Amino acid sequence: MQELRRQRYLAALGIDSYMPLMQFDVAPLPVLCELPQATVEGSTSFNETAIVDGGLDDAVADFPLSATTLEQTAQTIDRVFKSLVETPPAREIKDSSAALTPEKVIPITRPAVTFSLSMWYSHDDWLVIDSRKPQAALPTAALLNNIIQALWQKPLRTGVEEVWHWPFAENTFSHQTEEDAKDALSVWIEVAHEKHAVNKLLVMGEVAWRYTNVSTGTYEESLWQHYELTGGVTAWVVPSLVELLEDPNHKKKLWQRLRVSSHE
Repeated sequence: MQELRRQRYLAALGIDSYMPLMQFDVAPLPVLCELPQATVEGSTSFNETAIVDGGLDDAVADFPLSATTLEQTAQTIDRVFKSLVETPPAREIKDSSAALTPEKVIPITRPAVTFSLSMWYSHDDWLVIDSRKPQAALPTAALLNNIIQALWQKPLRTGVEEVWHWPFAENTFSHQTEEDAKDALSVWIEVAHEKHAVNKLLVMGEVAWRYTNVSTGTYEESLWQHYELTGGVTAWVVPSLVELLEDPNHKKKLWQRLRVSSHE
């Protein structure tokens, strides 16, 4: 017990090891000095702060030590030593791998879409792109023929309608998102511009407007407006043929708009 206390005492003072002085054979035996009794108990007590701060040597030089003082000193050193070497309670270790692992950036892609467009090389350098609605079963081709003949005194070319389906049946393994549809239609229009010298687009209906990507606003904001595209192509956004048949009030405005554009 005394040895353990001595080790704690030395550790608290910052002394790694202590070896007593060697006593030579011819040297006289050490004599234990008698310490005078302390008159006032409070005057011989050590200040705990002085001990912790390393002022033990000064305190020993100023005050004589008694058995009670030594016991109090040992208790103080023991308490300080325990506070230094006691292991704090184990904390729950949480898995931080999720916090350290950077989040994967997943590109935002809209789901695959299915639609179809009707396209006519109506006359000269015009290309009509209409939003198809086959389930309506309305005479859209006849209406377009009347519009073309009234404006340009030329009938609509027979057998020139092309139906553009998305997604492509031959590319079932490729990406078929909304952005892919815009890219594919843009390439198709560029080819038509080079092959048939198309310089004017009549974009009819919301579906055709969305995938031709002629403007960044809403469909309502883009309606009845014209936009300059790359390659010197001009696009006019108007209601679809089905919308014209369902709401005849649009025909008057379409007539006025196309009469102006036909002479530009």
